[in-house]
Amino acid sequence: MKTWPQKVICGSMIIGSMIIPDLHLNAAESATTVNSLTGTTALPFSIKVTEESFPDQDRPDYMSPKNPSPGMDFPFTPVVIDGEFWVFSKNGYQTPVFRYKGTTIENAVRQPDGTASELKKGMYILGGAWYDATDKKVYAPLHTEIHGLVHPILREIHLASSTDKGLTWKYEGPIITDNLPDQPRKGPNKFKGKLHSGGDGDHLIYEDKRNGFVYIFTDNYVWGGAKFLRHCVARCAIADKMAPGKWRKFYDGDWNEPGLGGKASYVNAYCVTYNTHLKKYLSFNYLSGISMCSDLAKQDWSASYALGGKYWGVQGLYGMWPTSAEKNDISSSEKTFFIFGSWYTKGKRFRIDLGQGETRPVFGFTSPSVWFHTENTPHAIFTMDPGPLYDIESYVESNDPIESRHVKRVSYLDSELKYSGNWSVEKASPPEQPHYDGNGKSAIENGASLNFAFQGKGIYWRALKGPKQGKADVYLDGVLQKTVDCSASDLLVYQFPFMQRGLKPTEPHAIKVVVKGEKGQLSSGTAITHLLFEVEN
Repeated sequence: MKTWPQKVICGSMIIGSMIIPDLHLNAAESATTVNSLTGTTALPFSIKVTEESFPDQDRPDYMSPKNPSPGMDFPFTPVVIDGEFWVFSKNGYQTPVFRYKGTTIENAVRQPDGTASELKKGMYILGGAWYDATDKKVYAPLHTEIHGLVHPILREIHLASSTDKGLTWKYEGPIITDNLPDQPRKGPNKFKGKLHSGGDGDHLIYEDKRNGFVYIFTDNYVWGGAKFLRHCVARCAIADKMAPGKWRKFYDGDWNEPGLGGKASYVNAYCVTYNTHLKKYLSFNYLSGISMCSDLAKQDWSASYALGGKYWGVQGLYGMWPTSAEKNDISSSEKTFFIFGSWYTKGKRFRIDLGQGETRPVFGFTSPSVWFHTENTPHAIFTMDPGPLYDIESYVESNDPIESRHVKRVSYLDSELKYSGNWSVEKASPPEQPHYDGNGKSAIENGASLNFAFQGKGIYWRALKGPKQGKADVYLDGVLQKTVDCSASDLLVYQFPFMQRGLKPTEPHAIKVVVKGEKGQLSSGTAITHLLFEVEN
């Protein structure tokens, strides 16, 4: 058995003079942006991740080279039907519906293939299903790809059902979309700026029997500049049997927005299980991150803590399913349980052991956003900032008030900025992260500072993050606001180390950044590299 290095993170494992970042936001931000930023500085448990031996000959078809579905770049769909563990998968452009039956997620064997003649081109069966034991019917959300509007595709979620365990499927209609049913879908030229929506897709389902809802956590795509993927969530009462028109999106702390055409806030969760040991919901996120929630109705997710290894949600293992210790329950887990990661013909099995202690950001945080080189290759960058990523451009139609910000951008070379100490201009923007002329101003010595006087409703500071970046104190109107840590595992220009909204726009304000000359937790250097300020008007 191969065992990965043990990743037990507890209160005694604080590296050096680590300063846990201040994660508090004002009310306007915390209500409408990523709900992870609620002041959590540690998760109340330790976690050990062990990769177990899982050779090809022991893996089922849907996690091995025996996979009959060509181009299976999506997670398979597990569902328990009358005590039997079933797995379905259907490529949206080819192949029948593949069906497997067993007693656990790792031993289901192939059954006669199903058909789905009512499903249109571009409709995938992926990401989980829900079984209605009363009506003996399986409901499967459909990842639906619409071509010809945006590049590469526009995503929506529709619904199919089956009364014969997946042999035949009936199309039920759309359930989660950007557009209203009676309005045409929008292409890029219908948006006000360079950035536009790629829709919701690549979902994972979660049935919360305790509170009577089925949830769908989606990947929400933003195209046009940097390619960003974030997460949104919608829910439907179990009593409504996932019917079109019965779904509500989570927005601004409530569930009042319709699934069809409604607004949605970003949340910090994707692959969810209820842990009976902790009596909390856990989410296993891209880039081997973990977050926690007390109440799915509130979506009060913690920050996503990086666990320091290449486990689930990384290149080659984007599909992940947590299961019970017996590997036959995909909705709940215990003190010890398993996560299965898969993609195409790959499959891995990870044993999870929870213990006493704390999980602190020793390895940093995984962002609630995923940023892609290409559509399917995310940047695995960890920072000490749990916040999301934002393009240099504003996405005007975004439901997120920060992403849709209206701002004046002030370059690092602008005469309104006052530098003190030894600052130098240097290349600061990697080619894949366009930023003005690609440069910034950098200082490494304690006490070097920059000042900027402004008037506006808010101020955003954008600085380089990376393995040579250090710490700085940020003052607003003469008052120390926070010490920021600009260290990261790789170079990144898409986070704001500091922002403040809700300022009085008629009053003069001033922001001051003071270099501390201290290394960041994830870096070997002390540099602070200023890129620009954005003033909200």
